[in-house]
Amino acid sequence: MKTLFKESVVSVKKNFKRFLSILLIVLLGVGFFAGIKATSPDMKNTIDKYYRDTNFMDFNLISTWGIKDNDLEKLKGSGYDIQGNYEFDAIVKGETEEVIKILSYDKNDKINKVVLLDGRLPSKKNECLIEQSEYTKSHKIGDKITVEDDNLREKTLDIVGIIKSPIFTSLERGTTKLLSGKVNFFMYVPVDNFDMDYYTSAYVKLNNNLSTFSTKYDDIIDSKTKYFEKLTDNISEVRYNDEIEKANNKIKDSEDKLNKEKEKYNKEIAKAEEKINKAKKEYNNGVQKLNSNKKKAYSEFLKNEKTLKDARAKLEKEKTKLNKSKKEYQQHAKEYEATLKTLNNNLEEINTALAQINANLDSLYSTKSSLEQLINNNIDVAKNTALLENVNNNIKTLTNKKNELTFKKEEITNAIAKINNAKSALNDAEALLLKKEKELSKSEDTFKKTKEATIKSLDEAKKTLDNAYKEIVSSSNKLESTKKEAKARFEDAEIQIKNAKREVEDLKKPTWYILDRHSNLGFYQYDQDTERIKNVGKLFPLVFFVVAILICLTSMTRMVEEERGQIGTLKALGYDNVQIASKYVIYALLATIIGSVVGVLIGFKILPTIIFNMYSMMYNLGKIVIEFNWYYALTGTLIAIFCTVAATLFACYRELKESPASLMRPKSPKAGKRVLLERIGFIWNKLSFTRKVTVRNVFRYKKRFLMTIIGIAGCTGLIIAGFGLRDCITSIVSGQYEKVFNYQVEVTFKPDVTLDEKNNEVERIKKINKVKDTLIANKESVEIENKDTNQSIQLIVPFSSPDGFITLKNRVSKEKYTLNDNIIVSEKLSKLLDLKKGDKLKLKTDKEYTATIGGITENYFLHYIYMDKDLYDSSFYNTLFIKTDDLTEEEEKVLATEIKKNDTISNISFTSSTRNVFDSTMKNFGLVAIVLIVSAGLLAFVVLYNLANVNISERIRELATIKVLGFYDREVYNYVGRETTILTGIGMFFGILIGKALTVFILKTCELDQIMFGTTIKIQSYIYSLLLTVVFTLLVNITTYFALKKVDMIESLKSIE
Repeated sequence: MKTLFKESVVSVKKNFKRFLSILLIVLLGVGFFAGIKATSPDMKNTIDKYYRDTNFMDFNLISTWGIKDNDLEKLKGSGYDIQGNYEFDAIVKGETEEVIKILSYDKNDKINKVVLLDGRLPSKKNECLIEQSEYTKSHKIGDKITVEDDNLREKTLDIVGIIKSPIFTSLERGTTKLLSGKVNFFMYVPVDNFDMDYYTSAYVKLNNNLSTFSTKYDDIIDSKTKYFEKLTDNISEVRYNDEIEKANNKIKDSEDKLNKEKEKYNKEIAKAEEKINKAKKEYNNGVQKLNSNKKKAYSEFLKNEKTLKDARAKLEKEKTKLNKSKKEYQQHAKEYEATLKTLNNNLEEINTALAQINANLDSLYSTKSSLEQLINNNIDVAKNTALLENVNNNIKTLTNKKNELTFKKEEITNAIAKINNAKSALNDAEALLLKKEKELSKSEDTFKKTKEATIKSLDEAKKTLDNAYKEIVSSSNKLESTKKEAKARFEDAEIQIKNAKREVEDLKKPTWYILDRHSNLGFYQYDQDTERIKNVGKLFPLVFFVVAILICLTSMTRMVEEERGQIGTLKALGYDNVQIASKYVIYALLATIIGSVVGVLIGFKILPTIIFNMYSMMYNLGKIVIEFNWYYALTGTLIAIFCTVAATLFACYRELKESPASLMRPKSPKAGKRVLLERIGFIWNKLSFTRKVTVRNVFRYKKRFLMTIIGIAGCTGLIIAGFGLRDCITSIVSGQYEKVFNYQVEVTFKPDVTLDEKNNEVERIKKINKVKDTLIANKESVEIENKDTNQSIQLIVPFSSPDGFITLKNRVSKEKYTLNDNIIVSEKLSKLLDLKKGDKLKLKTDKEYTATIGGITENYFLHYIYMDKDLYDSSFYNTLFIKTDDLTEEEEKVLATEIKKNDTISNISFTSSTRNVFDSTMKNFGLVAIVLIVSAGLLAFVVLYNLANVNISERIRELATIKVLGFYDREVYNYVGRETTILTGIGMFFGILIGKALTVFILKTCELDQIMFGTTIKIQSYIYSLLLTVVFTLLVNITTYFALKKVDMIESLKSIE
């Protein structure tokens, strides 16, 4: 055996290229097998270590009634730690409004410990910790965050640290009823800042460090789940009875309070009615008095009006009479003046004459007196008597004359007086009439004023009464309103009491949810991803090992055939078949073991790291924990050993059956046979001699034919799968934001904005320069009843046709859908929940809907359900989709500023920025494609190189002979290379089919719940894959060319024997 072992080592040096090809193919196969198989355990070990470091909970206990302190005490037990936790969703206001999940932090917490990445931990209740994510890039240590929520005592918080939490290992933060329905990031706030009456959940950590993925851990979890179910049932019973008692007491108190309020109300109503009735009586009396006064006043008005009217008529009559007299006087005025003048002249003359007469009389009386005195004195009595008689006669004559003149004077005076009296009478009458006119006008003014004052007084009295009436009506209405309100309030209170009683009757015990780690969304997704990687590991290594078997079988078969003579000699010298076969087995074993060792070392290190780094964009776990997995190392090595040893033994079996004499003779060349192409004369006859030989040679060596085609097809398929994965993974971004979403901006309104304000904002935004079109819609998270799912689902309700904004069509059939009293479900969601067109689905938001699925629409990212606005039956909307021209980053900023001009917008997101985030994520997925392409390329090169070497060594005599016959090196190269090219072409054809199938299989196996990969491979990728295969073929042909140049022509002259 020593000799055979040494011979095996010598064979390695002698057939090093063959040895190297086996080693490389085993290295690739075992390395890929070990690496891909170890990736899933390494990923599991990584999260296990992370969970141990952070003391991640094994259970999260949640009650529909919340968890009180005494509940928490009852939950405590041996074998595990438990701690209460506060948690709620809130809106953070800043440049945009974001939804955050706020959790309680306590420095004494032992479970779910946060990992501080930067800054420090909180020491005051107005400090907080935020996660490290894309959403928190705009927030940094030292910034302030304002949370308007009554669950916190301090609303404005200082950011003091950046953290990560084991509760949130993935990028998904869950759903919420706030804003768009998606939680943007999480934040930890000191527990003493919470103002809540109960814990929202209780974390439980078992006292063990078992792997989450171990069977023993599952058994313990199952056992503890039953334990907590029983424990929470007891807690629910006690809590339920307490709540029933409290509710009944509260109902009784409410009933007592209601009865007291009714009693008080009835008294107040009676008092109010009495007051109103009194006011009504006073009003009626006032109305009667007003009517009486009004009647009396108007009667007096009529009477006074008649008196004034009569006085006015009499005055007018007197005026007429006066005017007539004045007219008559004026007609004789000249005559009266002339007469008056004459009379005055006469009177003057008479007065003159009278004055003369009086003077004469006075003289006569003086003479008389003197005469009488003389007579008395008896002086000249007769004479004096005669003189006295004559004087008396003169006196008598003058007296008569005086009397006559006096009478005339009286007549003249009377005439003058009569004329003057007539004139004076006219003036007096006119003055009297003016006086009467003034008095009458004054009486009329007085009457008018009195009438107006009386009317005003009556109006004011009426107004007072009207006001009193209004007050009565108002009081009556108010009383009726109060009665209605009281009745409604009492009825509402009675209904509330009735409902409370019904609620007490219908009250069910609180439901407890015993959630293990698999209910954690981050862990659930991570576990699914590890399983996908595990599934990929079931297929890919198989391709490598199949190719390894083919390579090893081809190489060892040729090696055994080349050493037929040696085998025959060894058999003749007495070596048995096992001893002889051991030489080749050791040869193959050495290549396999070396290749396996190197492959295991490389595979364990490189593949898990690359794949984990790819997923690190989705999970926040730190560095991967790589462990040397002896199981997969030994399994991969043993499989490789089995493949190569089995292939070697198979190659030796046929030769070892022959006798030593037969083996010492060269093997007869295979007899030529007619090929199918020879029967097609019009093609065959046009082929040159060398081409005919090439065709015959291709089909003459059937084993080599199959080996080459299978090898090339497998390698081409792997390369196509690599490019296909890259296409399908990276194309979903353009698919989502070019085929499905055709809008460029999504605007979210604040929740407190009224419908009119939103409508005004929409009209304003439409007028902005860059805005081409808009679509209003409501967007919120939705739950699906009777479907077990952890998926986050968005409901979109467009208020008009979504055409041009969102494309609703089937990806396969290209059928376009319209929303017509139905819903349309995204494709990935329909697959996860096994939904199809025509199914009925129960949806739950703030309301419940039962809707028919009208179609399954193309979608690549996240899960969406589109609902018809008539089915939604609400005018409420919170989202505006906007179409714009292509914008630069600066133009987007300007547009965002214009849109957010008023304080009604909570968030503005551009699809370009979202697309960039997804693009960067998808590029990491492309690393897997690069690994596949490189691995498949190396495999293709090794396969082609090995088959080319086998082909040359197998036909060395044939090639030497044709060189002796005069073929040039180039012609010999074409003679062999043409066969390789044909076989490569056939292999590439089948490789295209294998590559397509392999791509679809990998995508279906590795697809994430939130993402649907396309299955379309670009024509360029097929071309690149085929070109790579052609390049490897050319490289192999170049090495073949130099190998053919070294063929020794003397070999053709050696004796066959």
